[in-house]
Amino acid sequence: MIVSMAKLRKQLRLIGTNAGIAIALALVGAALYIVFSINFANTQQATIDEGLFLYKGNLFASGIFQPFQSYGPHTEYGPLSYLIPGYIQLWFGPGLRTGRTFAIVVGVIALLGLWATARRLTGPWWATVGVWAAALNPAVIRFFSVGLSQGLVTCPLMWTLFFALGKERRIWQTSLSAVLAGLILLTRQDMAPVLPILLVYVFCQFGRKQGFITSLAGITIVIAGHAIFWPGILEMWAPWVPASLTPFLAAWRLPNGIKSALNFNANWSARIYSLLEGLRFHFVSLVGSIFSLVLWPSRKAWKSDALYRFSVFLGVLFFLLLGLHIWAGLGFNGINFNNAFAVNPYFAFLTYLGLLFSIAVFSNFQANLSIAKQIALSAFIIVISTCAGYGSFLSTSEFLLYIRIPRIRSFLMTGRILPGNVPIWDFLANKFGIAYDTSRWVIPTLTGILGGLLILMIGFAIRTFLKRKRFLKIYSFGAISIVVFMLAGVLFSPSIALGGGFNQWDCSGNTLANYEQAGKNLAGVIPPDSQVYWDGGNAVAVLLYVPNIEIHPQELDGQWNYWLDGDPATLSRLGHWNLALAEQWRQEADVIIIQQGYIDSNWQTFLNSGEYTEVLKTKEFLNCTPDSSLLVYLRRG
Repeated sequence: MIVSMAKLRKQLRLIGTNAGIAIALALVGAALYIVFSINFANTQQATIDEGLFLYKGNLFASGIFQPFQSYGPHTEYGPLSYLIPGYIQLWFGPGLRTGRTFAIVVGVIALLGLWATARRLTGPWWATVGVWAAALNPAVIRFFSVGLSQGLVTCPLMWTLFFALGKERRIWQTSLSAVLAGLILLTRQDMAPVLPILLVYVFCQFGRKQGFITSLAGITIVIAGHAIFWPGILEMWAPWVPASLTPFLAAWRLPNGIKSALNFNANWSARIYSLLEGLRFHFVSLVGSIFSLVLWPSRKAWKSDALYRFSVFLGVLFFLLLGLHIWAGLGFNGINFNNAFAVNPYFAFLTYLGLLFSIAVFSNFQANLSIAKQIALSAFIIVISTCAGYGSFLSTSEFLLYIRIPRIRSFLMTGRILPGNVPIWDFLANKFGIAYDTSRWVIPTLTGILGGLLILMIGFAIRTFLKRKRFLKIYSFGAISIVVFMLAGVLFSPSIALGGGFNQWDCSGNTLANYEQAGKNLAGVIPPDSQVYWDGGNAVAVLLYVPNIEIHPQELDGQWNYWLDGDPATLSRLGHWNLALAEQWRQEADVIIIQQGYIDSNWQTFLNSGEYTEVLKTKEFLNCTPDSSLLVYLRRG
């Protein structure tokens, strides 16, 4: 047996040095990613954010409006988040299919950037691990398969790191890296820390001369972008910086005291669940990064000084951005109207960065961990499993609670198991008086605890086996348990317990075909140059198929920029609206488009006045529910 184990070790070393096998496996993972991405592009419903990026981008690229224009569309993010998809539609034709096809291409290029950067840092096998960690996580692929800004940020971020990280980087490479970082800032202002942290790294790694030239390249891009859209571009910074420190932004801030139609009133219960939900949807990236801090080797234990510096840079960048996006995503700021459930989409900007940081540290993995680290890691496994279990209860409770068990209610007293079986929730309710709603979160949480304990038991069993067979005997129990835990995280990412649980956008039928048909029908009944009143909610993307209409762009964001009071002129100038403007624009409209579920008593009264005639009700449900048909009304005469 000792001889066979020696042969096995030799074979593993041969495989580990064969880059061709690693590249082939990475290609298989990439192919799987593409298949998933195409499927999601066809089946996910269109969110309002996607529609806004695509439609506003089309308006900007066509020259109908300009980003940050007064009395124009509300430009919430950096101009490139709209202009890039806008020009793609200008070149290849407007529509949801164009936007999502472009998103798939950008996602694949981002995946290539992840692989190329990881390969340079740690070799082809770790790069392959990164590809598979991404390809098996449907929660992340969904964001990169639709016309959102996650892909527009992640793709240049990966190539920013590719051109910057390496033992010897030429000036043109770090300068290009800084240019990409500057473009990221002009795409999403919440990613602004990327450029300054990158420049600090370049100064430390390559010296003053290269640092100054690189800084000049990146800062020039940022200044040029601001100059093009000056001064309106200041609007995108106003919600992100304290008003007390930036009184010069007052002209781009909404008046104090006005009331929003939305108020999520984020509480700690919602914040905790949202954070844990984000943890499970981005499990490998976040957990790997947390474990990387615990596993962090001593300075002398790193394979090279370069890998140490790369890891420090990646860790600082990741955790700084993570903290910023947790703060914003959990509703601690009015940016999202105190919505505590923006963590998941915000984490999608950082997932690949977290994977790179984890790969860099794990590639320097120390097999024989100290007792203190093993205790800490074992505790983390239990805690994280518990948190993931609780964070999954909305997805897993219906499955777990209806697992049927033998009727053991009287077993301890009679020694007999009654015939038949009952659901777990029924047993808990009858035996312990636990309400069904309580069981919904208790059972998934307990399942998470048991999962963590199971991981530790498997780690102990593997450690005992390897020690007995004299194979990899230097690996400690804690090290093996971490490997098992992370491997389980990768393999179970598609399950509802982790990334597969993000299915809120699932839609029966072909979303692209539905939007194209609905758009064709709308274009067939709406006369050119009509003044359109829009109350179609999240179906904004359907307007891409209806050219030559006039629309008040403030309406496009729906309730997200609608206020219950405030000065109409000020709100309209900043891309917002209120009841007074809504009533005015409704009276002026030649065409009214309403999503069926939005018709209330006020709309009924207005439409029954006899001034409008219903000319179309789309057969397609654009929000995947029976009440999400679009109704079109034309003014009579």
